[in-house]
This record gives sequence, structure tokens and C-alpha cells, in this order.
Amino acid sequence: MAAATAAERLEYVLVVDFEATCDDDRTFGPQEIIELPVVFVKMAGDGDGDGGPQIVDEFHRYIRPTSVPQLTRFCTELTGIKQETVDAGMTIDEALDGLAEKIDEVLGAELAGESTRWAFCTCGDWDLKTMLPKEVRNKELRLAPALAAGVESWINIKHVYSAATGSRARGMKGMLDAVGLELVGRHHSGIDDARNIAALLIELWE
Repeated sequence: MAAATAAERLEYVLVVDFEATCDDDRTFGPQEIIELPVVFVKMAGDGDGDGGPQIVDEFHRYIRPTSVPQLTRFCTELTGIKQETVDAGMTIDEALDGLAEKIDEVLGAELAGESTRWAFCTCGDWDLKTMLPKEVRNKELRLAPALAAGVESWINIKHVYSAATGSRARGMKGMLDAVGLELVGRHHSGIDDARNIAALLIELWE
């Protein structure tokens, strides 16, 4: 996993926060990603005069689960995602291919292929250490080269928070509160959480 200071060397940070099928029963499974949001943050230090880090684009897709197609009531209440939303969604491989294309579009194909110049950012390690690898394995997916390289290491915003504040990281809302930011939107909405994590990253960097 990338060190908290890695963003100093990066041109872009891509904040991701998956939502997945779930229930209040720990035996539920297999979990499947049902929301894939990515917020693109362009970091400072590129000499273009734009100042500090800023959000420059977003990618957001809802995904149709195939192993357990029916969402539980618990999942809908937690995430706000309705059955009709995922029924109209795309497959996970279509969403990941779309994300790879978006990365090429925003970063440029040359930069997208250099994983030392950009990184994913998560709140905790579950998204990229646990959930995505399980999906790849269970569904025999093949990741595009940029994605395959990008998920080898990532930035955990909790490490950035601890390095910047000298305090132990709490949950997302606790970290936002500590730096004077409000939680915008709905907690456990993937896109809202990704935007909030991006705002926290920018605040910590400034």
C-alpha cells in the first residue's frame, strides 16, 4: 500500500468508494459491487498556475449484481440504492472498462500508463484490498492495464489524516468534523462519500 506522503509525487489522485450488496447477517455473500464512483483530483505542483488540488472530473456507475440479484432491505436502507436502480445498471466488467476509458480521457493515455504519477485513494483498505479482488476472482474479470497497475497500491486517506494532524484517524465523518468540514450528501452513498473524501484530501493538502 502507498505511503501517506505519496500524493506529493502524484499528478492525480482518484478517490474511490464502492458500495456493495450486503445484509445485517455476516454470512451474506458473495458481496458484489453495486456502485462505482470515482472523483478525479488534480494535485498541485504542475506549474500551471491553478493553485492547490482541485476536483476536475467524476465517474459514476450503478452495477447490476448477478450472483444475488435481489438487494436486501438492509442494503437499500444503508446505501439508498433501490432495486430498480441496479436492475437498470451495467455489469461490473462494463463499468470497469468504462472507468479505464475515463482514466485515459482525463489523465491522457501516456500518464494513465504510469502508475507512479497517479493513485487511487480510499477511506480504509476494503475497497481495493478486499472487495475488488474478490469480484475479479469470482467473476474471472480481466482488468485493463491502467486499472491493474493502479490497484497494486493506493493511498488510504486515514494515513494522510494521521500524517497531517498527528492524530489517530477516525471514520470519515469524524475526520471531516475534525478539520471543520461538513459531510455533504448521504453517508454510504458511494458518490457522496467519494466527494467527501476528496474534499478531505484537498483540505489536508492545503
